[in-house]
Amino acid sequence: MLLRLILNGVSIKQTWSALVYHFTCTSSRGPAWFDKTNTEAQQRLQLQQLADRYELIRFIKNWGKFSHGDLSNEGYLPPKFYKISAIIKNIPNIPEFLNVETFFDKVYVEDPSIIPLIQNSYNNEHKIANQLLNISEEDWEKYNYMYNQQSSQDRIKSLNNLQEEDILIEFDLTQISNNDISEFISQLQLIIDQTEDTGKFQYGPFNINITRKVDRAKEKITITNPIVKKEHLYTIY
Repeated sequence: MLLRLILNGVSIKQTWSALVYHFTCTSSRGPAWFDKTNTEAQQRLQLQQLADRYELIRFIKNWGKFSHGDLSNEGYLPPKFYKISAIIKNIPNIPEFLNVETFFDKVYVEDPSIIPLIQNSYNNEHKIANQLLNISEEDWEKYNYMYNQQSSQDRIKSLNNLQEEDILIEFDLTQISNNDISEFISQLQLIIDQTEDTGKFQYGPFNINITRKVDRAKEKITITNPIVKKEHLYTIY
């Protein structure tokens, strides 16, 4: 919400003198989250950390990185977003693929049979939060249409259907280290922003093709939410 307001030209002012503050540690993790001897509290904390991770992943998929907005002397700077796609070859397993696909707008794969497997993974991400909030699977099946959910078919494409992309990174997943993920893949939005030239480049195991460098952040100002069924509407008096 904050990033969309900034993109729409709204001037944001932030105060550190609030009389009331929302402490997420207590409200989401439970009042005894810090008590290492409380087994039940520690189990809840672990669930909350998993739920937080899934929400962080969804945020990064939408904005390319995690940020509340960059602050300058003049106020918050409008966020930037570049459409960075990838060709990922030699995928050893689903978890390793999920570790890197988060940072790309679109991913091309050699074997499209992975696409429904990724969808199965997406479909299970809600279960942790539902457990924390005591939402039954029956209720989730009834109301989940109200949420914008992830579609692997929208994000992952067969390499046979490769299209021209703004920016395309090609690499062999078996050749990628944790440092490559933390120091390059997760920093791609910043790296592209600081790269003035277009053309083809190579960095370690990565082949990079910058066809055009276009900031597409303003395309994210408006989102389309599902239409709520009439029987699920209610009025607050």
